[in-house]
Amino acid sequence: MAIEENEFISNRLEKLDAIREMGISPYPPRTPDRSPVEFLRTTGETEEVLNTSGRIAAMRKHGKTVFCDISDSTGRIQLFINKKNLDDTGWELLGKLDLGDIIWVSGSLFVTRTGELSVRVVSLVLLVKAVRPVPVVKTDAEGHVHDAVSDPDFIYRHRSLDLMLNESSRNRFIARSRIITAIRGYLDSDGFLEVETPILQQIYGGAAADPFVSHYNSMDDQCYLRIATELYLKRLVAGGIHRVYELGKDFRNEGVDRTHSPEFTQLELYEAWTDYEGMMTRF
Repeated sequence: MAIEENEFISNRLEKLDAIREMGISPYPPRTPDRSPVEFLRTTGETEEVLNTSGRIAAMRKHGKTVFCDISDSTGRIQLFINKKNLDDTGWELLGKLDLGDIIWVSGSLFVTRTGELSVRVVSLVLLVKAVRPVPVVKTDAEGHVHDAVSDPDFIYRHRSLDLMLNESSRNRFIARSRIITAIRGYLDSDGFLEVETPILQQIYGGAAADPFVSHYNSMDDQCYLRIATELYLKRLVAGGIHRVYELGKDFRNEGVDRTHSPEFTQLELYEAWTDYEGMMTRF
């Protein structure tokens, strides 16, 4: 699909071509060794040369000195880039960078006069040249956020931007993953066996819901996306696996609202030698 061009995108595409003319790949296949931003912040001021990488979140130019902020999934750190510390190629490349580009840098760590831990950059590598501009979200000295990306319809359709710009969204994704890991750990430690049951089923059941209908081309037969995992799990219990669970996707071709989605993750577990009161004590 062709990229819809406007003035900002055209400018970035020109820079992309110029970078290629310099003999630099704007999308190299590998990233040099790096440490997370959090590691640099934990290390603090040091003369040791450390490497990191991240997306450019802010850029301030002052003649032959440029200050940048880069961020990764662990945090954000300031870069101090002075022309005398970079080779000519690196300084020329710096002039073709924009917000949203992803770069790799190396250098020692020092604290500026304003108390900001910074990387004194001596080497710079472009990892990704962003063609589309990234929304700029600013936080003032009092902690107030300006131009936040918060429209629900927009962030649901552009989840990558939501995660890039909203820390609260990233935290929710991390929390969800850790909750699922904790549930698995709890059930596994109590003797439950995690299994995977068929998603495509010739007879759907286990709940009262309308299914999504599909078709097996090779067998010329109709099938359905499962609406529940219940029936196959109970077959496993009958077969001798007396503590069993599945944490997987179910699909129900019904309404959509704040608490209902046609595709959702569901935990189902079954256990022999007990009743509903015993199951209620599991959580």
